[in-house]
Amino acid sequence: MTPHELVERSRWRTGFAVLACAFGVLAGPGLAAASKETAVVESPDQTDCMGAYQRSPSYPRVKARGVRVLNLPADNRFATVWRPDGFASNRVMVLLHGTHGTAYEGIKDEWDLAEAYDLLLVGIQWFDPRTDRYDAPETVYRRIDRVLRYLHETDGLPLTSVALSGFSRGSAISYEVTYRDRQAQQYFDLTIAISGGIPPNAVVAPGESSGPGEFYVNLQNDRLGPTPFAGTHFFLYAGGQDEQWGAEMAEKMAYTRDTLTRTGADVAECLIDPQGTHMGYWKNPAYHERAI
Repeated sequence: MTPHELVERSRWRTGFAVLACAFGVLAGPGLAAASKETAVVESPDQTDCMGAYQRSPSYPRVKARGVRVLNLPADNRFATVWRPDGFASNRVMVLLHGTHGTAYEGIKDEWDLAEAYDLLLVGIQWFDPRTDRYDAPETVYRRIDRVLRYLHETDGLPLTSVALSGFSRGSAISYEVTYRDRQAQQYFDLTIAISGGIPPNAVVAPGESSGPGEFYVNLQNDRLGPTPFAGTHFFLYAGGQDEQWGAEMAEKMAYTRDTLTRTGADVAECLIDPQGTHMGYWKNPAYHERAI
């Protein structure tokens, strides 16, 4: 389905939901509830519905540079959008933060090259500090879809050139998010996975879950078909001096490269720096610029 068709379908649904709310007695509670569940509410004062994040060290810097905050009240989550001056390329990068991160962090880490290369940045909040839990990849993908549709509808963003970039834990889920996108809207032209690989034991979230992830078990055992990643493109980075994982991170990324290639993906580049650190992708400007 083309972005134009998506918008037309979204307009039809939105119009029908408005009528349902207006004639609530006839429409019943289900339709009204559906419209609330899909609502995106832009914050005029750049505050998010998870207020604790205004205390994030990155928040004042990002706010000062004109971040837009899109609240998703039904999820109690939000997204951030940053647009460089004179934005004209229509290129978009969706950002998945790492452990205990925020949707502000990714914006801060990317805006210099985003400005140089004319990229619109979209940060997705997928961690809840109240529960210390992370949203499931299928939920994250639905949220990305909702935010991109909103930008297409309100800003006229074509959605013809979109990348996904995940850091650390965000990188670890980026493979499943990319797979889900391939089965659905096919937004992503490139996935940048930074310091978060697929481990051979399929345990992608140690500390949160000691068991293997179902998606990764299915992937490794060819239960998703022979080439589930056909048509996808990846840029991978890992450092052999990762502060948390050490050389194991580099080994995981090499395994990720081989797994993705075996299952049909095009790995455009896999940078495994023996001296690299967890943040080495940004600390080495040449690596960062190659991906962008």
